[in-house]
Amino acid sequence: MTTQIQVEDILVDVQFKRIKRMNLRVQAPHGAVRVSAPAWVSLGAVQRFVAANLAWIRKQQKRFEGPAGEAPLRYLDGETLYLWGRPYPLRLAPRRGRGPAVQLGGGEIVLGVGTGSSRQKRAAQVAAWYREQLRGAALPLIAKWEPAIGRRMSRLAIQQMKTRWGSCNTANGAIRLNTELAKRPPHLLEYVVVHELVHLIEPSHNQVFKDHMTRLMPQWREYRRELNRAGPVNS
Repeated sequence: MTTQIQVEDILVDVQFKRIKRMNLRVQAPHGAVRVSAPAWVSLGAVQRFVAANLAWIRKQQKRFEGPAGEAPLRYLDGETLYLWGRPYPLRLAPRRGRGPAVQLGGGEIVLGVGTGSSRQKRAAQVAAWYREQLRGAALPLIAKWEPAIGRRMSRLAIQQMKTRWGSCNTANGAIRLNTELAKRPPHLLEYVVVHELVHLIEPSHNQVFKDHMTRLMPQWREYRRELNRAGPVNS
């Protein structure tokens, strides 16, 4: 049996097997956390096991983060933001009224700022805009693929994720997508959507899962390689 648990901010794939002791792995390329546990062990015991190893898990996940020294965006005129794989220059403009804080137009991304706007506030405005873009693109894709897969998700969450492009809670049917996908080409978002929906059929990444992926999206392995090769985009 395979399931998922959350310990603090860490999402963990748990697989129960005919083994004698629990094993913990943090896997490339994104630092996904997986636990193999004896079939007789309770989920509570697995949670305590993961909690006791959180410091080690975080240390291992740092190995999969972006290149050291990569400068974060300051959200100033002329910096580059990405949307669906395309670069756009950022332009700051005075924000008036209650209109949208971020708009795409004229080949640039315009960020409306008020007097004394901080880097943190600008970053939050852009992050909220990316979440809107991703949700707007993901929902039609989910509606497209649910009939082919024969399963329906229960809820979609969009959030920043350090180690995954997406996740599926097979217990309640909820799917999460990484906000960073809004910066990647659209076909990579579609790949992640299909990947997570297929987990509603098969929770693990076994041959059954792979057969479903090949039937639905024959080029999925190419997309997976492309996504995993993609370096982090500053934010």
